[in-house]
Amino acid sequence: MIDLQDQKKLVKILQQLMELDKTGELVDEVLNAVNLVSPQESITKQSVLYKINEHCIEKISNEHAQSFYSKFPIDELKQQLIVDFVQMEHQRRRGDFKNFCLCVYQQIECVVGYFNFPNQEQWDRVSTMKISSGDQNVSLIDVIQPLKNEKRQYPVGSANFKLRLFLFFNLFKEELEVYKLNGMFWSIIKIYSIRNLNHRSGYISRYQEQILSDSGVNYFRFYNTLLQFMEKVKDMDANCFVSITK
Repeated sequence: MIDLQDQKKLVKILQQLMELDKTGELVDEVLNAVNLVSPQESITKQSVLYKINEHCIEKISNEHAQSFYSKFPIDELKQQLIVDFVQMEHQRRRGDFKNFCLCVYQQIECVVGYFNFPNQEQWDRVSTMKISSGDQNVSLIDVIQPLKNEKRQYPVGSANFKLRLFLFFNLFKEELEVYKLNGMFWSIIKIYSIRNLNHRSGYISRYQEQILSDSGVNYFRFYNTLLQFMEKVKDMDANCFVSITK
């Protein structure tokens, strides 16, 4: 039985040998030996190996992020989007659904916030605009403001109001695809709702509880929402913004 002092001396000698090993073969041999004598559950608890594993995974996540945004048309936003994507993957691996939603929403918010939205006078025009829907004209405000019969509505200029306006004029290019527009919008609102739990601790609404209870599926749903949103952005007009003033 080797006492503790001898063990420390042996580790020191091993460390010196590793420093001289230029090929990395000794490191491989040591790790193989550790794997043979220690249960994997015990090995994975070691902080050093955990950090090494995280480094490898983060590298792969960064490659995925680079690939995801490789054809993204707005160069000024790319680096931040990549950082948020990597952080999104980081939170998913830890099972932190709230922070996962925060990172997903940050990517969407980064794009929407990049554009200069109309001033108050132009916002007022939105409330009187008519758009074609089949054989009839409908008010644009009914498309942008879907909660007409509810007490709570999105104030003009609010983040959610701007989001619907952005989706309609830029991503759906003024085509009245209400079903598709609403599908993307409400999915983003779900992401936004959970994102808010990071800033507003305490009360959790029934709506938020339902989203959290289905988080296992919602990871994939929200991935898909992010993908569809960014694919729509890639298809935007060359000037990257269709002005509502025209």
